[in-house]
Amino acid sequence: MSKRAYLILLPALLLSLMLSLVPGCAKTPPPEEEEAAVVKVAPTVIITPDVAKIDSKLQMVITGSGFEPGQEILILVGAPGVAPAILSAAEQLPGKAVEAGPLDVKPVPDETGAWITVWTLKSYIKMLGSVAENKGEGLYTVQVVDADYNVLASAPFALADTTKPKEQWPAWAQVLLK
Repeated sequence: MSKRAYLILLPALLLSLMLSLVPGCAKTPPPEEEEAAVVKVAPTVIITPDVAKIDSKLQMVITGSGFEPGQEILILVGAPGVAPAILSAAEQLPGKAVEAGPLDVKPVPDETGAWITVWTLKSYIKMLGSVAENKGEGLYTVQVVDADYNVLASAPFALADTTKPKEQWPAWAQVLLK
């Protein structure tokens, strides 16, 4: 190492040594409680696809993360002018045939707070066709709520005529693709 390098390095080393001796400047190991602290992530929900063609056979994947493990949650779907609908899975009762719900499985957060389910739109599309304009085309919201109906997470999605070129889709559907 050259003499010039020593002249630059020596003051830097002396300064760091002095700062380490001044109380409050040296890094101290965190208390055990802080080490054990877990960073809490806000619950999120994602629906795929976020823009889809209106089709009674359409299946959408809904995933969530950041929830409390085992927490009871409900999924609501709403649109302007349409009361929110609760999406549920069929409860399998011994010896009883139960009509299938629109969800393939009831969403229950696992030990990491994540869950996944598939939503079949068949019954929901029939209801939209009778209530909403444009045969159900529009902007919708999936909300995940707790047992007291407090909203934990939400995500938008759109039902539109996706057979048209994207430039001809309504603006609210184009925004979701960006």
